Amino acid sequence: MMLSLIFRNLKLYFRDRAGVFFSMLGPIIVFALYTVFLGNVTVNNLISSFPHADINKINNYVNAWVFAGILAIVPVTTSLAAIQVFVVDRAYGRFKDFAVSPIKPAKIVIAYLGSTFIISLIMTSIMFVITELYLVWKGGSWLSSSDLFGAIAILILLCAVFSALSGLIVTFIKSVSALSSINTIVGTLAGFLAAIYVPIGSLPKAFANILNTLPFSQGASLVRHYIASEPLTKFANGNNLITTKMNEITGMVLTVGDRTLNNQFIIFVLISLFFIFTIGAVLRISRKIG
Repeated sequence: MMLSLIFRNLKLYFRDRAGVFFSMLGPIIVFALYTVFLGNVTVNNLISSFPHADINKINNYVNAWVFAGILAIVPVTTSLAAIQVFVVDRAYGRFKDFAVSPIKPAKIVIAYLGSTFIISLIMTSIMFVITELYLVWKGGSWLSSSDLFGAIAILILLCAVFSALSGLIVTFIKSVSALSSINTIVGTLAGFLAAIYVPIGSLPKAFANILNTLPFSQGASLVRHYIASEPLTKFANGNNLITTKMNEITGMVLTVGDRTLNNQFIIFVLISLFFIFTIGAVLRISRKIG
């Protein structure tokens, strides 16, 4: 019965083509802005700052940095769109049908969160393949096996974290129109939260500190570590000062105050948030259904 509910939720999501499109609105907006405007501006700024650097290496680094950021926001936007089925069921009073069915509330909760995670993982995987093909097509290199598996592991973690967060958020939303508005806002802001529109190093320090404590920036930093580190190394051409400076400016290495957030700490934070969000979502969804 639980598997049937999961498949039902998957079908409802993929049957709504407009919903699928708008769940990718954030990445689409960022890609459009990057293609039309942001890409050239970023590349030209780096050329001005490093006039002796290889232009192709600069392009490869900027491409990898931007697309890693785009990839990091896909779990955010798709998970929030995928959990819409919960709001629809609530708005149309379907919880009453669940209450008299033989399936336990815990299994219904798992079906909602499980289908959200699966949808987020599917859409993120598709975007990951597109990203890798695009970067290679633009002159970059295929990811090494260690970077490939590292990126996959981080993306799975992000899908889990943001699926749980979305499950918690929607318990406070009572109408489909309200969720649609939130989806639009998140889709628009996602690129900013992941520090794609404006690099972290260009923001006021106090504001950058706030952004760096959020899971959006932290997730983007981890994805960039695996996708953009090698292009950055080639662009810096062995100059550690350039590497350190670019890591700070572009948010590949995050700091809060005087403390540097290493990858192990960020992963610990994200795993902790996953458990916190999951417990909160399970408790609140169970209450709504019951």
